[in-house]
Amino acid sequence: MKLIKNIAGLLALLSIMVISCNNNVNMPSEDGATPTTSRPKDPNLIPSDPVHIAWNGPITEEIESFKAEVNVYTMNSRYDTGADLTGSHRLYTKKINGQTYTRVDSEEQSTRSFKSCVTNGVEAVFFDTNSDTVDFRIPVEIEQTKDLALFMDMAVLGRLNLSLIRNEAKRLAFSLNENPEQGALTVQLPSKYFSRPGQQRVSTKAVFDMENETLNHIKTVTHLENGVTETTISAPLYQLHEGNLIKIGQVTQVEVNNPNRIPGFDSRTPIYHSPEEVPEIGQAELDQLTREGKATRTDRIIFGDPADQSYTLTIIEEYSDIEINNVDNSVFRMIGGGI
Repeated sequence: MKLIKNIAGLLALLSIMVISCNNNVNMPSEDGATPTTSRPKDPNLIPSDPVHIAWNGPITEEIESFKAEVNVYTMNSRYDTGADLTGSHRLYTKKINGQTYTRVDSEEQSTRSFKSCVTNGVEAVFFDTNSDTVDFRIPVEIEQTKDLALFMDMAVLGRLNLSLIRNEAKRLAFSLNENPEQGALTVQLPSKYFSRPGQQRVSTKAVFDMENETLNHIKTVTHLENGVTETTISAPLYQLHEGNLIKIGQVTQVEVNNPNRIPGFDSRTPIYHSPEEVPEIGQAELDQLTREGKATRTDRIIFGDPADQSYTLTIIEEYSDIEINNVDNSVFRMIGGGI
């Protein structure tokens, strides 16, 4: 399969910026490659059955367009014991005249209305899905990241041209390391491209699977304000379809290390690390504690030290009903561009 590019600049950057830790998720090792079938073990998240993939036209053709239904599950280590469905959307992406267009349709749960965003990497248009009423347009192209055009599309749909990636990294004098024993090609991207007001990027590393010629994971470390450090890892999930590796989802993890403790907690405050550690009391004792103002109702239990503001977050994107080379140009009409 030929070199394939996917989501344009804005959404590619967004997909890199989030992540966390979950024992039910097989995340890649520091520099090694994970199997292409690496998936969350929880059967309620991603089923063991293969994802349905429909390929329009000859299977040997380059992937020009991609469509999928996407479910998003999240889990916060401080509150959750499992990942819950927190959103869903429809994803379209297509290369038109050498430019990548992407559209996301999602439902606003609070208003039950449908909103869409379409981007070509230069601007993004947000609009009402049913009426095509434009809410606003924003520029998304970042001048200083033009050198990173090849690397900005790392939320790819399948196999990559690693020779092209090597050559581009060498041309830009990026740090490049190959580990044949681990089957990993690692590219360090300069932090100057990613630092923003209130945050300083420490490192951005892309690790590629040399055997399967796919993106294995992206790892970033960022210093935020007040000594907070955010470490992110994002790993695509693939499925083999008639000899082609196709992206069927993504596991994103973000670990936030916050040294600033919340003041005012009694040192004798009990700390629970799992639901099993929480003691049970009878109704009579609960009524008495409530009358004395010592008990209040809560929808969430904080696991770990309640004064500790550090946490880990897991985001799992599950693709279904994937269609390849079956997206009409009219899907992106709101962005213009002569479509």
